[in-house]
Amino acid sequence: ELTPLHLGGARVLAAALSPEDVKELMKDIAEFRLASGQVVTRREFVKHLDVIREQGYVYSVSERELGSASVSVPVLSQEGQVVASLQVFGRAHDLDESKAEWCVVELKRASTAITKRLP
Repeated sequence: ELTPLHLGGARVLAAALSPEDVKELMKDIAEFRLASGQVVTRREFVKHLDVIREQGYVYSVSERELGSASVSVPVLSQEGQVVASLQVFGRAHDLDESKAEWCVVELKRASTAITKRLP
């Protein structure tokens, strides 16, 4: 299943796009509705990409599917470019914020290990 880059954990990939590519991604999307019913504007989406870049991960709840949660981190190439992502996905009541914090640590550790092994 294709995952839109503006929803859920895929946003960690969108955060790695250039400003021009983000503009292209969002050109036909003025706003969108999450599974939770929350409406996100283009401006809010772009602003949140800055937060994702700063944190180095994204935690989402009920964005693509009601009652779900995910944590995603980027996987970097040897040159520091985002080439993939790692994600943990589950039910929101099982993956609360405290468990998500633990997952971030482990996902970043795994991401670093993968980067070291990339050609």
